[in-house]
Amino acid sequence: ATLLPGQYLWDESDAPAGPGSIMVRIDRQLLYVWRGERLIGLSTVSTGMRGKATPMGEFRILQKNVRHRSNIYSNA
Repeated sequence: ATLLPGQYLWDESDAPAGPGSIMVRIDRQLLYVWRGERLIGLSTVSTGMRGKATPMGEFRILQKNVRHRSNIYSNA
């Protein structure tokens, strides 16, 4: 799929119940959301910049806060 920045696709019909997983393809600037073996979401992302590379690896969500403000990235 070709998406413009900020666009996404979401369809969780026929998806199994349970936790999901997210994979980011830095080379394609896309984020994929899976539940089980079913792709349920696709979104554009903007990763890193020169001198601020996006790290590779697996990362678990440690906390969720709707109103969180970054103390590292200028309250982003």
